Amino acid sequence: MDFTDLEYTKELYGIMSSELSDGRYKHVVSVARTAYILCRQLSLDDEMTEKTVKAGFLHDITREKSMSEQLEMCKKYGITLTDNELKSPQVLHQLTGAEYIKEKYPSYSDEVILDIIRKHCTGGVDMSTAEKIVFLSDYIEPERYHEACKRLHDFYFFDTNGENLENHLDKAVFLAYDNTVGHLKEKGAFIHPATLSGWDQMRQIIK
Repeated sequence: MDFTDLEYTKELYGIMSSELSDGRYKHVVSVARTAYILCRQLSLDDEMTEKTVKAGFLHDITREKSMSEQLEMCKKYGITLTDNELKSPQVLHQLTGAEYIKEKYPSYSDEVILDIIRKHCTGGVDMSTAEKIVFLSDYIEPERYHEACKRLHDFYFFDTNGENLENHLDKAVFLAYDNTVGHLKEKGAFIHPATLSGWDQMRQIIK
């Protein structure tokens, strides 16, 4: 079945177009479409594919909220922020997004979906295949214009060399981490420990 024919996505187009700017809306649709392609390639069952695609649509639902709005949402939802979150405020939307969905769109309040959203930005250790798929799709979807994103897109789709696709996914996820960590180090920016832990774990896995 083609991505555009998926019945369970019909409502999400309207939801996300009402929540996001045009540019961000195009991004989340592209992430969901990319996630669907990866799910089919990796032979996820229909139920897990549906949850993964829905998470792809919903992952950035609070991304465009201001920092004051993010902090107010954390207070409202009882999210206790650690020093790590306060040092990397750009990742707060993965926490507020999950809680916002629970409140405003409860029909999508599935723990698999919410867990994918909670990890899509920082990553982390022991990610499920679905979590890896959205994490990677967020990085390589075709609307991304950064060269590192384009190179990783091409690596994932065109440089498999007949390798087992689960292994290839792990390599691509590692490279996404590696690019992110390198970029943040170059900027002298704080790197969330979940990202460093996920990066280190994936490095060990692909050895």
